[in-house]
Amino acid sequence: IILLVLLIVGIFFFIQTDTFDRIALGIALDKINASLSEKDATIYAESLTGNLLKGFTLNNGSVKVKGDTLLKFNSIQADYNILSLLNKEISVSNLILKNPQINITNVKDKNDSVKWNIAYLLESEDKEEDTTTSEFDWGITAENLVIENGAVRILEDKNSNLPIREIVMQKLDTFQIGKFDMN
Repeated sequence: IILLVLLIVGIFFFIQTDTFDRIALGIALDKINASLSEKDATIYAESLTGNLLKGFTLNNGSVKVKGDTLLKFNSIQADYNILSLLNKEISVSNLILKNPQINITNVKDKNDSVKWNIAYLLESEDKEEDTTTSEFDWGITAENLVIENGAVRILEDKNSNLPIREIVMQKLDTFQIGKFDMN
């Protein structure tokens, strides 16, 4: 029993180290990117810091779809109560996104159909019909959501091989969602 207690204490301390953060981030990114490879999409993060039990910060990250950046950020910080999972509750006390750049544009899927990059990334390839019905009965709470210094660009017809942030946006007299740029 003493050996089991020492093992649990050792694991508790190990999951709070930089070494664990590097290993966990590497494993998570490898798994996620393997599942996104068919969509020519990748997720990158420079580092993960924090405590698995209380919260974490993901630093200098990006999401690329078809070679162009969908999302880039300096950091995402999430503070949560892991014990709330025992009560079927996902409870985030702080979710802070610093300096995000969100770039939405059209891309072609494998059938040459044109879709928004975010819809393309999130759509499921499997079209199997689910005949079971089950309700998601977990509660989800986010107390404090903060977006600091965000930028959004929507460019429906990119017509360029340049990254979306390098394209000079034309000045418009009227609002057009397909040519939207906000900093």
